[in-house]
Amino acid sequence: MISGVSEIARLPAAVGVVRDAARCLDGTLVPRVRTRVAMFSCTLAVLVLSHSAAADSKKAQVFPLPASGLPDKLSTAPVKLTKALAAAIGGQVASVPIEDAAGLLECDPESSTCLAAVAKSVNAERLVFGSITYHVGGKLKVTLTRFDVGPDRQQQTFELSGGTADMLATELVKASAPLFGGEEAVVINGPDPTPGPEVPPTTEQPPMVPGKLTTGTWAMVGGGAVIAAAGVVMLVSAQSIKRDVQNAPTGTLAEIQRLRALEDKGAQRTLIGNVLLIGGGVALAAGVVRAVIQRKSATTVTPEAPIVQPVPIEGGAMIMLTVIR
Repeated sequence: MISGVSEIARLPAAVGVVRDAARCLDGTLVPRVRTRVAMFSCTLAVLVLSHSAAADSKKAQVFPLPASGLPDKLSTAPVKLTKALAAAIGGQVASVPIEDAAGLLECDPESSTCLAAVAKSVNAERLVFGSITYHVGGKLKVTLTRFDVGPDRQQQTFELSGGTADMLATELVKASAPLFGGEEAVVINGPDPTPGPEVPPTTEQPPMVPGKLTTGTWAMVGGGAVIAAAGVVMLVSAQSIKRDVQNAPTGTLAEIQRLRALEDKGAQRTLIGNVLLIGGGVALAAGVVRAVIQRKSATTVTPEAPIVQPVPIEGGAMIMLTVIR
């Protein structure tokens, strides 16, 4: 009779799990609640039902999973992983770690005899304990030890990669199912995976060609060069006249008059040469600057469709393909 009352007392919790799982499966629970917590609870209900159907029906005690070096966003992971694991195998969460429970009995938890004594003290047929280690890169390693009175002791390490404590708890329940006599559960209506970054569509850029030099630019460059060259010629001629003046005789009046004429001619050519050289140099420099600017102003080439047209010839016709670039 006492056993029957105990089983009846467990019915509300079992019915609640079955009801939530059924509502997850038929889609009546998730559409009404869109929060991440509700999605996790729905997933966990399905996992508990899967584990309960396949796992060994042993009275289990799950001890808190200690952790070190966890980031702030995963600070609740040890509690959530412990509770999720206990719910999945139908066990109870112990109030103290396995080391403290063994310490009360003054024994070593590495000894099977000690674990058997701990199981007897908490009235359990199975003990589950372990540890959580955080690794660089966001990976979590959870080492679980399952001890069944008999004794039967097994240990496995699971690597988890969930980004939140809820996701890690779901992942651990799935991965550890075979350790407790069940099969790895399939998550139904679980939280949607985080979408990856959107990759913008690549569009082919039209080819760019350097800008063309205008006729005015070519005229400035060419004209400036010609004018500057003419100025150089005039200056060279003026230097030649200067040498003639230095060597000219001055013994007679006619020779003196000829000397003055040479001096005037040399001065005139020097002035013309300087003007031409400076003016041509300015025009040439302006043309070069303008050419550089026009070259840098690249333009986009838009390819045009080829033109296909028939061309009549003697005795027939031919097809002409014209490509415009």
